[in-house]
Amino acid sequence: MLLDGMRSNSGKKYTGNDLALLIPTKDRPEKMQNLLSSLARQTVSCGRVIIIDGGKSIKDIVMGFSDRLPIEHYECHPPGQIRQRNFGISLCDERTPLIGFLDD
Repeated sequence: MLLDGMRSNSGKKYTGNDLALLIPTKDRPEKMQNLLSSLARQTVSCGRVIIIDGGKSIKDIVMGFSDRLPIEHYECHPPGQIRQRNFGISLCDERTPLIGFLDD
């Protein structure tokens, strides 16, 4: 990740803890497993990994990474990329100045 020591236009220095990754998903457990494995191997961790699940629950897979990632799992029904992303954004506040989106 490039966040380690990244500066904004205002001069504020950001770290990985300032970043929340929002990941909407629906019925793709293998892809989610691969993505979370990759995130767990990163040398700079992020502050939050928020999974917004719109399909059959993959909570068991997601929470299997809770010892390695600051992970959160939420369900959003009915599903939809925009609905799930907006739900994830609503979970963030001023303590999370940076939000990134990943696809599973």
